[in-house]
Amino acid sequence: MLADPDVPKEPATAAEVAAAVAFARERGALALDSVPLEVLESVLAHQGLVLDLLRVATGVIPHAYNGLCPDAVEGAEVRDPDCPACRVLMAADKSIAATTPREVPECFA
Repeated sequence: MLADPDVPKEPATAAEVAAAVAFARERGALALDSVPLEVLESVLAHQGLVLDLLRVATGVIPHAYNGLCPDAVEGAEVRDPDCPACRVLMAADKSIAATTPREVPECFA
């Protein structure tokens, strides 16, 4: 079932993040040792939106193309509120706008 982009995702709890990190470390994902906990927490909190964006990118959630979807004619910034793919993009736009600019964590630089 696809996540509803209009329903805010609940952030992962500290216990969920800790369990996910412990699970990955137990299985040899040592690269996680250098990833700050707040980065992992952010990724887990937005996992539903990230999965929906992947579904849009791969065509699983298609654009309606009723005139307001982003394309070469309308431009990349337009959104159709009646289009399932555009609703995912609008949720991503809203999530990005809500974040404050910060430096790229050293582990990703």
